[in-house]
Amino acid sequence: MKLATNPYQFSNPVYREVEFIDRQFAITRLIQAIQAHRSVQLAGQYRIGKSSLLRYMNEHFTEYVDNNQTISIYFDLSRRPPLRSGNDFFARLLQLMSNALVQHGQQEAALSTGLDLSDPFIFEDFLDRWVEREGFRFIFLLDEFGVIARSQKFDLDFFDNLRSTIPTLNYILGTPHSLADYAHEQVVTSPLWNKLQLIQLTLFERRESIHKLIRNPIEQFGLSWPNKAEEFIYERGGQFPCYIQMAASALFDSQEDWRMDYRRAEKVFRDTATQHFRHLWTNSLYDQYRPGREEMLRGALLDLVHRRTIDDDLAEDLESRSLVWRNEVTGMWEPFSAWFADWLRRWSTDSRAKVETESSNLREKTNEEPVTPLPKPSRFKKGHILDGVYRVEETLSVTKNSYLIKAFDERLHRTVALKFPRLEHETQDEIQRLRENLLREARILASFDHNNIGSIYQVILDPLGIVMAWIEGTPLEKALESEERMLPNDVVEIGVDLAEALNYVHEQDKVHRDIKPSNIIQHDIRGAVLIDFGIARATMLDTITRLDDGSSGYVGTTDYSAPEQFLKPEGVGPPTDLFALGVVLYQLLTGKFPYYAGNLPSLYGGCFPPVEPFDIPASLYEILCSLLQQEPNRRPTAAELHEQLEICLRQLNAGHI
Repeated sequence: MKLATNPYQFSNPVYREVEFIDRQFAITRLIQAIQAHRSVQLAGQYRIGKSSLLRYMNEHFTEYVDNNQTISIYFDLSRRPPLRSGNDFFARLLQLMSNALVQHGQQEAALSTGLDLSDPFIFEDFLDRWVEREGFRFIFLLDEFGVIARSQKFDLDFFDNLRSTIPTLNYILGTPHSLADYAHEQVVTSPLWNKLQLIQLTLFERRESIHKLIRNPIEQFGLSWPNKAEEFIYERGGQFPCYIQMAASALFDSQEDWRMDYRRAEKVFRDTATQHFRHLWTNSLYDQYRPGREEMLRGALLDLVHRRTIDDDLAEDLESRSLVWRNEVTGMWEPFSAWFADWLRRWSTDSRAKVETESSNLREKTNEEPVTPLPKPSRFKKGHILDGVYRVEETLSVTKNSYLIKAFDERLHRTVALKFPRLEHETQDEIQRLRENLLREARILASFDHNNIGSIYQVILDPLGIVMAWIEGTPLEKALESEERMLPNDVVEIGVDLAEALNYVHEQDKVHRDIKPSNIIQHDIRGAVLIDFGIARATMLDTITRLDDGSSGYVGTTDYSAPEQFLKPEGVGPPTDLFALGVVLYQLLTGKFPYYAGNLPSLYGGCFPPVEPFDIPASLYEILCSLLQQEPNRRPTAAELHEQLEICLRQLNAGHI
């Protein structure tokens, strides 16, 4: 059964009542304003549903207004031909009023073609007499009024004239933002804005409304979505009605005989949504009257998706733009959908320096202490000799924590990797502590000899850093930048290598504590190689808390950290590494983190297990769930995991699962 008609509309406004959901509060406020003879500006983000609401109000107007002498007129101001002047605008209104009267069984109204519409007194007098004579009240629902508000062709006199027509005429003006903030600078002082009640149209607030929007359109076919399909739609559309419909439409078009093709649906959705999300990122943060605000909002949104932190004032501004919402369960701010957050992460990964710069600007402008990206030291320039031995070939990366350098060992004639912590703001006591930590870790890790573990050669003290084996390969974080997900077979092979490496480490009574894609290199021959042992514990100052009693606090990277790393850092052990590995494998399969709200149970509300990734074997999903258990003692050991993954890999290669 291939259904012929896709009932999900996202490229055009919805008309049918069955598809018009969750706007009753806005409708009530609009009706109250109309009954009180007030005019309204209906503000809301691109694609949030303004056009749908205005058209719905026009279609169902008589159901709400018990007065057959009141006429509603919908007009889309973005339609061609465009209005070129105030005269054009008012002439079009008069023509629409005349047409509406004819539709109501009245004779065609006599319009004065020679009327000087630019004179507010003449036009206002004519309008009052004409409306009084006809005996009707007119409500104009003007969609895309931003076209007028932003056009220099419509000056202050035009807006004063428009104001003078109220309340003879009433208006509901659809705009992207409040007109006081959005109109061009020559008319921002217009007294018209004082006559307009602002009603903001934002994201869906209730999960039951989202369920209705997903379910109602297909109930006409006697169908219902599988739970997995609903989760697919919600993860992509989130709280935003247009993107809920877009995801549902993609899945509907991809099914055959009501069998879901999630991979195809993902591609269809991605191809369409990416263009929309770029538009949101480019155009939805506009703020012409607060210099620097747009930049601050961009930095805040990127901080939210990368660090899950955001200033409440900026979050509320982003909420008014329908880009974020406050999760009622966790109380945390979140982007409107998990897929939008992932898109922002992928988009910004290629320019992480920009993220750091914008976040620094944000902190500076909110009177917090900035973390200023400093230029790399001159000693790291190409050709410079470090420690009398290592000739710098290339600076691979500069982060707020460290420098990573590719160098050539002139003495032993081999390529090495050098990692140096950034110490620009550290005290001498902190630097001395780092030296001691590095020396201690290097002595331990230099004894490691395993195919899937990167070797540490030595510690150098000026500048303070670690010399590591150079591994020719691709960091797994690069694989995550691709829109194409890895095949289950490839992911399981990586898991086998890393489980074997961790088993070796744990048998030495050591813990990595910072398993993440950037610390894993995919080598053509050796397979997955784990690097940076001890680097997190020794040098990532922003992840170290030295408590008053001398014990260590949180160490790790939040997206990959197990709950115990937040709650009981002193209890971190081998299961902590297994949890992080579970996050990495889940991310390689899906491109997403398993718990969008974070790995703390208090944040994800005890929701377990994570959403099942689409199109992966059930046995592999069970392994992932075992790794992501909240309680450390419920996770497998590295040896157990290695055995489970080897069995899974054999089954995959044989085509048995």
